[in-house]
Amino acid sequence: SPRVAAAIALASVLLRFVLAARGWGEILHARPELSSAVDAATRLREGDALRRLGQSPYAGSALHAPPLLLAALAPRIASAPTIGTRAVAP
Repeated sequence: SPRVAAAIALASVLLRFVLAARGWGEILHARPELSSAVDAATRLREGDALRRLGQSPYAGSALHAPPLLLAALAPRIASAPTIGTRAVAP
């Protein structure tokens, strides 16, 4: 039912926030089960950095996100703190 699906989605989002707040951000960031090629923050950062350098972020195989998603998230990506040394953006 839609109610159960909404409850599961809400619980999963809350659990992820709690784990990230308790210092599990690096571990969660590195797990391939929790991020895909489309939504990985590292790939979005790299795509934004390439776009700002005047290169096509889609020339290689690193970025699979739609162009509108990259354009919409670019301001937030540039100002977001990095986790570890994974970020490529300056």
